[in-house]
Amino acid sequence: MKNLILTQFLLFITCLSTFGQTYSSIIDDIEIVTFIQNQAKGKYSKKINSWKLEEVYQPDSVLKKLKSWKTLTPGEKRNYSFNYGEAPLLADFLTKPDFEFIKEQISGLKIKEWQTVKEFPKVKNSEHNTDEYYIYSVPLFSKDRNYALMKTELYCGNLCGWSCVELYKKAENGQWENKGCYSKKVYY
Repeated sequence: MKNLILTQFLLFITCLSTFGQTYSSIIDDIEIVTFIQNQAKGKYSKKINSWKLEEVYQPDSVLKKLKSWKTLTPGEKRNYSFNYGEAPLLADFLTKPDFEFIKEQISGLKIKEWQTVKEFPKVKNSEHNTDEYYIYSVPLFSKDRNYALMKTELYCGNLCGWSCVELYKKAENGQWENKGCYSKKVYY
């Protein structure tokens, strides 16, 4: 009888940890919130950046050639964004099982807003202006939890902003190191 009660209790606790998750059905909320708290750069929006599979499954040539500015129509110029800089290739860091695990995480994402305003520290004296804020995605982790991807977007006013998929690697001391931006875009 005691074994039956113990088994039912353990089953209940296991179900709670899966169904009680707020952000993802794959990764624990505490792991997600701790990662974001350590990476948050400034004021933030409650909105969560959503992930699309094509942002992770891109060809090795992630840097796009810019079209000539002269050939763009006025409408294209208004909506124009471009990728620039050195971008790490995700395949240099992540394995095929990692990509499959990331794919599972994307399909297991649950909500579009961070649940409390206390989850990220608000920082005063931002670099650009008082109206700027960041929008963060739920981080996606490699299977061994040594790498993480986070989509970060900065809004700094009308016709001002950028977005980037940042790649992080866990250091020996447990801290996350930014290994660079993948698919950075500037909006103006």
